[in-house]
Amino acid sequence: MIEISKSSGDFLKKITDLLKKARNTTVRAVNQTMVYTYFEIGRIIVQEE
Repeated sequence: MIEISKSSGDFLKKITDLLKKARNTTVRAVNQTMVYTYFEIGRIIVQEE
């Protein structure tokens, strides 16, 4: 097993936290875009009726 010093552990935690934050931001952006897209599709359908 590889031992990680405290400073290395802090370093890796910072990187891990940054990656998690980036993933969460990306997921929120995609979800927001999809909601907007579905809303616009619904609006177009209603206008065509």
